[in-house]
Amino acid sequence: MLHTNLGMRSVGTVRANRTGGATLMSDKEMVKQGSGVVDFRSSEGVIAVKWFDNKCVTLLSNACGVELLSSVKRFTKEAQQKVNVQCPSIVLAYNQAMGGTISQICLCTSTKRQ
Repeated sequence: MLHTNLGMRSVGTVRANRTGGATLMSDKEMVKQGSGVVDFRSSEGVIAVKWFDNKCVTLLSNACGVELLSSVKRFTKEAQQKVNVQCPSIVLAYNQAMGGTISQICLCTSTKRQ
């Protein structure tokens, strides 16, 4: 609705119970399968994605999806080295946008208000 009516795109994290009824894989199932597991549901232009890296992360977006999987390096305690883990494009988009948001918050708090 935001994208079609107002032209706004969004990507953000949500709590697991706030996905609007999208039933995603449980945390226990994802932990059993290991790092890089992705589960998603899509409806009416909004996609709900759950990705397991070190912990499960749930994201909603109307801007991008999971179709472009890239590889990111993560350190594993078991192997004591960095390994490649599959990462959906929605996570990369979220991480890029968060950098700008955090910078903006820092700038706003560091400037003096009059």
